[in-house]
Amino acid sequence: MRISLRETKQLEDRIFGREDEAEALVMNVKLHLDKELGDKLVAQQLVYDCVRAYGRKNLKAEIASADHKLFSEKKYEGFRERVRKLFGTCK
Repeated sequence: MRISLRETKQLEDRIFGREDEAEALVMNVKLHLDKELGDKLVAQQLVYDCVRAYGRKNLKAEIASADHKLFSEKKYEGFRERVRKLFGTCK
């Protein structure tokens, strides 16, 4: 089940909505005639979804780490006070 670079580009264009009208029509016909191509499209979409989820998870972890560092370490006390004054509700 080797995927050519051209096919990969076509699948990515479909996934990311970069097809023009003619390309979309051709891809619809190909997907209708070739079940394996449809399976590849689903698999490629799943890969992108997993990569996106992994990236979001890592970004959330980085943000949590920065939050913990800024709002718990003594050396950032001045920063915390400025933030509290700015928002006024935090203690």
